Amino acid sequence: MVRKFTTRLDAIVDRLLHSSNPVEQRSLYAGRTYHQGIPVLLDTDQLVEHMHILGPTGSGKTSLGIETIVRQLIARNDGPVVILDGKGDIGLFNSARHMAYLTDRQLKWFTNRPGRSTYVFNPWDNRLLERLTLTDLLGLITQSLNLHHGQDYGRAWFSINARNLLRHAILATVPGADYRPIVDAKGQKSLFPKYGPIQSFRDLHEVLKSLTHDTDEFKAAQHLALVVESLCDFDQLNLAPNTDPNHPALDHAIFMPEVIEKKQVIYFYLAGAIDNAAVSEIAKLALYSLFTAAGDYCEQYGKKPRIYTIWDEAQIMIAKNIEDVLAQSRSRGMACILAHQAMSQLNSPGGVDLRDLIMQCTLFKQVFGARDPWLMEYISRTAGTTKYYRRGYSLSPADVAAGCVDPAYACLDHDGQRRVHIQEYTGPRLSYQDISNTSCHPNLSLMSIGQPSKLCPFSGWFPMYTDWPVPSSVHEAYERQPWPKKSAATIETKRLCLTDDGPAIATAGQEAPRPDQPKVADTLDSVWQDMQHTGAH
Repeated sequence: MVRKFTTRLDAIVDRLLHSSNPVEQRSLYAGRTYHQGIPVLLDTDQLVEHMHILGPTGSGKTSLGIETIVRQLIARNDGPVVILDGKGDIGLFNSARHMAYLTDRQLKWFTNRPGRSTYVFNPWDNRLLERLTLTDLLGLITQSLNLHHGQDYGRAWFSINARNLLRHAILATVPGADYRPIVDAKGQKSLFPKYGPIQSFRDLHEVLKSLTHDTDEFKAAQHLALVVESLCDFDQLNLAPNTDPNHPALDHAIFMPEVIEKKQVIYFYLAGAIDNAAVSEIAKLALYSLFTAAGDYCEQYGKKPRIYTIWDEAQIMIAKNIEDVLAQSRSRGMACILAHQAMSQLNSPGGVDLRDLIMQCTLFKQVFGARDPWLMEYISRTAGTTKYYRRGYSLSPADVAAGCVDPAYACLDHDGQRRVHIQEYTGPRLSYQDISNTSCHPNLSLMSIGQPSKLCPFSGWFPMYTDWPVPSSVHEAYERQPWPKKSAATIETKRLCLTDDGPAIATAGQEAPRPDQPKVADTLDSVWQDMQHTGAH
């Protein structure tokens, strides 16, 4: 529950949460229809059918679309909120952070940015993996690392080799497992288990290095070994009990079953302007770990949890298997809100065109700034049709030459009447010009709801007005706030230090806080007090 009214949006959220109508209680406020001013409410029970938000840079996709939803989901406190931010938006991060503070919700964050505090997230946490079958574990890792290349002959060959290599690596650490013995370089059969249990990607990398030198079969799957090696660079992904059992950050690590049970707010701040590959792999590891934990929750408790995931810059996570992910997420109680800039990002050169697939798999669609020709054509085509009419009348050549083109100058017919002929025809309800005009307004978006409800009886595309979730002064305060300081619950990411002796990886030191650098909560609370004194809402 929000502690105090800070914005118009917070007041609306508080009213919805305390409504006597159960449908209102579980609804999100998205905005209001542009022409009638009717509130647009999204039923959170329908969010498991997923949502798609589109908009180029500067269109309001993040500040109007994503932030409006994120603040409400945190305030609701009816399920965990996991934000996968593929571009690293400091304003959105601090907005979520402050909303979690206002509503007494536990927030943890993970980042790949050097020199910043981060919680540990180790996908090899055996507390969950020990409850999985070998097949489930293989699927978790291969799907997360995008090693499932397809089912046809050529792609399947690479997929199967990577899967087999991973299978042998895991079995090499499992006592008494049923495995196919591997012949080493000396022609002798290896005696398993030869290695200790895998508790991190660094452990897995050591096993893979040994196995990939044994046979030509494994050399064909070295893609797996290279991907795993790249993930070994991140301490926040690899801190484990077998390397530092007494490290306090292990007790506070991001553990997906705990995220679900305690309804935590998790923010993955993954800035990848240069290295999108690492961002994609980490984001998928987080998504599939949560997905696996959701399935485990269903088996343990016999019911579906309620989980909200927000994928900003979703194109880095979308692959050929996205249809299966969205379908199975629905059955596990996971609502997926996908956001990115343009539909062309889902149709990369040489790849698979996933544009229609994403549109079919999402119930709610919100578009800020439709500039993509494919998207404009899609909206116009799916918005339906309506009746139009054309006027027709006869003019004298003299009137036309004089520029008097108007029904008032229509020629008289045989009975002395000026007549206008009307021709009815059917056309698109939203023309390209209508779509373009909506895109030019700073607070307008085009909304589509695939399944109308009692409180939201809209269908098809319609223009929607959305207020700013926070005032501009507050948004600027969010963007100026420093990154959270390192604590006993977190570690600090490493920097690449270039010295006179050459490059070396070194742990970054904590920068000394400036005397004039206040805490986030204190600064924002002072903003709220100033707003209340001036009557701003």
